[in-house]
Amino acid sequence: MNVLLKEYSSIKFPKRLKKLYLNSLIRHIGMTLLGSFGVIFFYQQFDNSFTKVIVLRFVLFGIFMLLLPIGAKFFKRVGFEPLMRFAMPFLALSMLSLYLFDKTDMAAWIGLYIVTLTIFRLTYWMPYHIDYAKLTNNKSRGKQLAIMSNIEIIFSAVIPIFTGFVIARYGFSPIFLISIIVVLASIIPLLSLETTYEEYSFSYWESFKKLFAKKNRSLFLSHFSRGTETAVSGVIWPIYIFIAFNEEYTTFGIIASLSVLSLVLLRAFVGYLDDIGKKQLLLKISGFLGASSWILKMFVDTPTEVFAADTYYNTGRASQDMAYTHTMYEHAAD
Repeated sequence: MNVLLKEYSSIKFPKRLKKLYLNSLIRHIGMTLLGSFGVIFFYQQFDNSFTKVIVLRFVLFGIFMLLLPIGAKFFKRVGFEPLMRFAMPFLALSMLSLYLFDKTDMAAWIGLYIVTLTIFRLTYWMPYHIDYAKLTNNKSRGKQLAIMSNIEIIFSAVIPIFTGFVIARYGFSPIFLISIIVVLASIIPLLSLETTYEEYSFSYWESFKKLFAKKNRSLFLSHFSRGTETAVSGVIWPIYIFIAFNEEYTTFGIIASLSVLSLVLLRAFVGYLDDIGKKQLLLKISGFLGASSWILKMFVDTPTEVFAADTYYNTGRASQDMAYTHTMYEHAAD
């Protein structure tokens, strides 16, 4: 513990990174207000269909992947910060489409949700990650990421309880409105950032040739499998918990909050291991824990068992995320 405190006390953050992170934190709060409850919302709107919720996830992912090379062409023409400022209202619009959602005209509202959320993803995530990669220090990136992640986790641990309480009494509408306001507020830290530019030199088809090239195959499969696991686990597990505990929003929110509390100290330790060159060890640990956790999740019945299974899963996930993000930022910084 003393070693960790000593290592983390010397970590510094440049002013530009602080502003970028403030945007990220406020956006995170706005999105966490929905979080797993957003999955429950779609599950109910789709007449309790797992399949339709998963299909929606993969449609969003597929459209994003197909349009990503086109979005990257705006890096040099527009710049990172204007793109990120442009993106936030579209995230708010995607939430507004859920607030106005009407099952009698479901196709139109789902279409609006897909379009607005895709525009947000295309214009926000890549500039955000590239900026992060350039602003974080390669020698202490793991610890910097751990600090920033832990601040977000604190909010992630509190917000679901609030969300569950509000939805149980007033429905989803107040949460959608609060989320919209918070997301729009996240633009403010971006207003004072100078514009940076980056040229994306690959053509549309060349981007996919590079992606599927033999030398990049292992990297592609790693990203694809991680994304698939995230998409599926982000749908099946929350819905399973929701059903298992009699569709009680408050109970669901409490369980969602407790499951992330165990991550705080764990991420600090993982960030330290990452910076001293233990990424391969972290990936091996995360692979074993991630696979075995799904076996444990098959047998949970009580809130205590759910918390234990989630803690076990999150141990592997924290190790994987830290090593994965650090590696991704190393490539982006280059």
